[in-house]
Amino acid sequence: MTDLAVPSPRNERTGVMLMLVGIGLFSIVNAAIKELSAQVSITQIIVFRNFAALIPIVMMAGTMGGLRVLKPSRFGPQVVQALLFFLTLYGYFFAYKLMPITDATAISFAQPLIVVALSAPFLGERVSAAQWTAVLMGLAGVLLMVGPSGESLNVGALCAVAGTLASAISMLQLRRMTATDPSIAILFWTMAISGAAALPLLAVGWVTPTPWQVAALVATGIACGILQYLTTLALHHASVAAIAPTRYTGIVWALAIDVAWFAVTPSPAVLLGAAVVIAAAVLVLRREES
Repeated sequence: MTDLAVPSPRNERTGVMLMLVGIGLFSIVNAAIKELSAQVSITQIIVFRNFAALIPIVMMAGTMGGLRVLKPSRFGPQVVQALLFFLTLYGYFFAYKLMPITDATAISFAQPLIVVALSAPFLGERVSAAQWTAVLMGLAGVLLMVGPSGESLNVGALCAVAGTLASAISMLQLRRMTATDPSIAILFWTMAISGAAALPLLAVGWVTPTPWQVAALVATGIACGILQYLTTLALHHASVAAIAPTRYTGIVWALAIDVAWFAVTPSPAVLLGAAVVIAAAVLVLRREES
C-alpha cells in the first residue's frame, strides 16, 4: 500500500524510524484494546474502532484529491477484503482478551510464513524447498506456543492462529487489489464494511459504555486510522526488505507491556516458540531478497 500522496524525497532511515514508532504505538493501542475487552464486548470495540478510524482516513482522502479517490474499481474484492479483516480483528482481539499480548503477538509473526505457503495455490507463485523448510520450522514454533500454559487446548491461542490465518489470506488478496485500486480506497472500504458487518452482532454481550469508555473506544479507532497511515508512509520512504525486520520489535513492546501494564510474565515455551518463528520468517525474507 504505497500509493498514498506522501512527501518526497524518499529516505530509508525515515521509513524505518516511522515503522518503529508505528509498531510501538500500535502495541500500546493493542494493550488499550485488551484493557477495554474486560469492560465491553469485542464487537463494540470493533465497531467503534473501525468507524472512528474513518475520520482520519476521510481527512487524508481530502488532501489527495477529494472523496473521488475512495471510489474502487470493483466492489466485490473490497467486500472480500473487509470480511477477511473482520475475521482478523475478531481473532486477534479475542486472543488479546484471553491471553498475554506477548503470546498473541508471537503467534502473529507466523503470518508471512502462511503467506508464503498459500502464495502457490492462491497466486501461482513458486515456493522453493528452502521456503517450505522455513514454513515448517515456523509451524513448529507456533505449536510450541499454542499451549503455552501446558493446557491441551488454549482458546486464546486458537483465536490468535485463526486471526493470523485470516490476516495472511487478506495479505494475498491485498496483493491483487493494489494493482487496480489506491490503498486509501482499500483502507476506507475495509474499515467501513467490516465495521458494518459487526453491527448485527452488537446485541450479543452488549454493555452500555460509560462516557469515559466511549471516549477511549473512539480514541482507539482514530489512533488506528492515523497509525495505519503512518506505517503506509514508512513504506513510501523505505523498501519492504528494509522495513520487514522492524516488525519483530513488536515482541519487545509486547513483553514490556505485559510485565509493566498487566503484571504477566510470558512462559519459556512462548519465548522459545517466538524465537523459532522469527528465525523462520527471517529465512523467508532473506530468500525473497536473493
